[in-house]
Amino acid sequence: MTSHHPHFNYSVGLTTEYAKAGDLKDLQDLEGRLYRIRMNRNDAKQIMKIRFASRKMESSREETLTKWASGYKGKIPLNWKRDGNLIRRGPPNKPRPGSSAGKIGQTRVIGAKKVLKDFKTLTKTLQDLMRKHGKSDTKALQKA
Repeated sequence: MTSHHPHFNYSVGLTTEYAKAGDLKDLQDLEGRLYRIRMNRNDAKQIMKIRFASRKMESSREETLTKWASGYKGKIPLNWKRDGNLIRRGPPNKPRPGSSAGKIGQTRVIGAKKVLKDFKTLTKTLQDLMRKHGKSDTKALQKA
């Protein structure tokens, strides 16, 4: 059985060759914020100890973002090694840089900036409410 996941070819579209660096940063920021809001108290304490370090990714940025955006439930990094009977005989084809130029368009990330702005506003509003009304029921807040 091969570990070929057709919807995971999209991770190539999230490389800097095909997507804008700003769009990738927005997606990564949004994914990170959603990840943080789902943390339990112990996880949050651990991350506060190393507040300014970015979180450790399971795989490359492209695969991590693709897993998050596509809802894929499997493990990453993916293993792209083929089964023995599918491996070609003879020397491998040499990579030809730029061979996909003109065939693959730029990845368009639509709406990430607005969602990120709205999400920042939401978290700020929640923090303000928690400050204003004292200690709140964070479990109910997380559940909501």
